[in-house]
Amino acid sequence: MYPDARLAPRMAVESLLLYLSDGIPTGDFLRAVLANDLMEAVGRADCDNCEALPHIVSWVYSHVPRLARGSYEAVDTWLKKMAEKRAASKDVEGGNDEQARTSG
Repeated sequence: MYPDARLAPRMAVESLLLYLSDGIPTGDFLRAVLANDLMEAVGRADCDNCEALPHIVSWVYSHVPRLARGSYEAVDTWLKKMAEKRAASKDVEGGNDEQARTSG
């Protein structure tokens, strides 16, 4: 059986999508996959994820930007970048709320 991103488990894909879009950290298994740490990933995988590992890796390769994968440093940098993006978004939203309250 060849790796096929379409066969990656739904729960893994959902966690990876949240990581990408919102900067929500994954569990330790997917963190190791994202960091390209095969030994750690296999050591942390349950039976289902161990069996699906080639498909998960295929999904990551096909959908996760290089800036967000490849090493633990890249994963941490992505999470930090996304946290800063969320904070900036909240600041803008908060500023708009404050402005609306004081301009009425």
